[in-house]
Amino acid sequence: MNDTTTEEKYLLLKLAIKYHTDKCTNKASKYGYIPYYEKHFRPIRHEEMNILEIGVRSNRGHGPSSLLMWKEYFPNSQIYGLDINPNCAGYDEERLKIIIGDQADKRCLDDLVAEHGPFDIIIDDGSHVNSLTIKSYELLIHQGLKPGGLYIIEDLSTSYIGDLDHPSIDVRKRWEGLDLYPKDVPLVNNRVDMANFLMHRVTNMDMCCTRYRSQFAAPEITSMTLYPMMCVMTKVTSDCDFLTSTSSPSVSAFSEYEPV
Repeated sequence: MNDTTTEEKYLLLKLAIKYHTDKCTNKASKYGYIPYYEKHFRPIRHEEMNILEIGVRSNRGHGPSSLLMWKEYFPNSQIYGLDINPNCAGYDEERLKIIIGDQADKRCLDDLVAEHGPFDIIIDDGSHVNSLTIKSYELLIHQGLKPGGLYIIEDLSTSYIGDLDHPSIDVRKRWEGLDLYPKDVPLVNNRVDMANFLMHRVTNMDMCCTRYRSQFAAPEITSMTLYPMMCVMTKVTSDCDFLTSTSSPSVSAFSEYEPV
């Protein structure tokens, strides 16, 4: 029986519209990313958590739209935003703090985690440049995200775009903040890089369940869910079955088994 009220079911969509966030207006679905976020976030909405979103970007004068949406949707959580653009500062309020810094800078992320982390949820809606997106993940997944936490990458469709500096695209002008990266830092995407990044996580997750596990790196995630333009990964916990199991389940194990 589903006890979710109609008001609860559509709350995140209402908040996305209220705060003018583009998470409900992109083409990932009729309602953007909202249905996907609802699926993962509704069961944990009232928990006390630390939530980080990379990419603040004040939306047409409406302030840090997504952060305000998350703050109201998660009433017991602390919301943090990270952006390279100093114009995103000045919106701090109770349970909401914005840090100015580069998403691929190790010192910046180390300081962020030391002062405010680790985080229960990390959302990357930042540069959408593959090299920077992957670097953020690599710097945050181990110390920055709690075991069992969610790591989410948005707008994967941009990983297909080649030269983001090409005059026909020129993201340094279109995407606020990217103009702060030095001109000698190439803003170039290749879908193969993102595909390899995702496949590497899946491979380690798959192979750790086999007799060949010693030949592969320890998995960082226990699941990966792909939606149009969006990926949700769940970080491993120390008691994950596929990390601790060394044999097949016995008949007696079924006394503890609960079907999903």
